[in-house]
Amino acid sequence: MKKVVIIVLLITITLSITVVKKYMKKEIKKSLMYDEKEIAELKETNYDYDEMIKKFKPSFTIFFKTKKIGYCSKEKILIIDYDSNGEKIASNLFKISVPYVNFKRIKQGDNIKKIMEIDPNGDYLLLYTGVRINYSQHYTEDGYYIIILYDDNFNVNDIIVQKES
Repeated sequence: MKKVVIIVLLITITLSITVVKKYMKKEIKKSLMYDEKEIAELKETNYDYDEMIKKFKPSFTIFFKTKKIGYCSKEKILIIDYDSNGEKIASNLFKISVPYVNFKRIKQGDNIKKIMEIDPNGDYLLLYTGVRINYSQHYTEDGYYIIILYDDNFNVNDIIVQKES
């Protein structure tokens, strides 16, 4: 019985990781940097996805579970999430303070507490909502976008790393 449960769990995890890798797209344009005042103003806008992209060129876009637009300043990244209809869900501002090299010591099976010690400014939405999401997001000072996938006990299943283009 235990073998069947473990096999089903492994298949589920493998399928989740495959889906994540398939639908995650990112393109960062370093030339599109904004100052802190502009970032604060962008955070307060209520444009839908298409309007936002037309009016304010994003530093990058991400398609991972939701549509996301990113705007970068020297020290922060603003991420605006949109639903499948292009309506704004939320906007979050993240301080960029950790280089990618800090993430290299993370391995499968590590607990989320270790990740939070490495990057206290990461996006840990999975800890604060009732919605079942199994990942955290991280943005590094040297241009990496990192998604860490967790199991039900908040242990690392997989790490997906992309470097700015």
